[in-house]
Amino acid sequence: MQCFCARAKYDAPDLRQAIAEERPDALLVDINSWGALAAEAWGRPWAAVCPYPLAIRSRDVPRFGPGLAPAAGRLGRLRDTLLRPVVLGAIEHAMGPSLNEARRQLQLDPLKQVDDMFRRPPLVLYLTAEPFEYRRRDWPDNIVMIGPCDWDPPSESPGWLSEITGPIVLVTTS
Repeated sequence: MQCFCARAKYDAPDLRQAIAEERPDALLVDINSWGALAAEAWGRPWAAVCPYPLAIRSRDVPRFGPGLAPAAGRLGRLRDTLLRPVVLGAIEHAMGPSLNEARRQLQLDPLKQVDDMFRRPPLVLYLTAEPFEYRRRDWPDNIVMIGPCDWDPPSESPGWLSEITGPIVLVTTS
């Protein structure tokens, strides 16, 4: 979380410079670029793209994180109520201060809850499809599931790749 906050001080000036130089009609920013969320104060059309599962509160689904199936009845509601402070409390504690510090630096209002970051953009393009998401009666109107984005430009494999005989491990940051 500290990395996202630290990076925000670079994202925001870069975004402002790009806006000044390019004069776009609209912006699409990555929800992980906390500084680019300065688009909120831009005053023109903007949207965010979210490539990972949304940790949004809902009365219809179990608390984010443990991967529990939706529960019904009193015991299910009790389970979800008891898990809320444990699971979401940890997320709030880990993300909230850093996220609000980044927002303070951008002169944006603080968020009351971390999942409000997904409710602030006028539009969030969510990289999943309905079959992979819980059904919710209280799904925010600004969230649109667009399915996965698969982009793999055509290219030839490098020569050294065919010379490798052992296992290959891909390490990435996301």
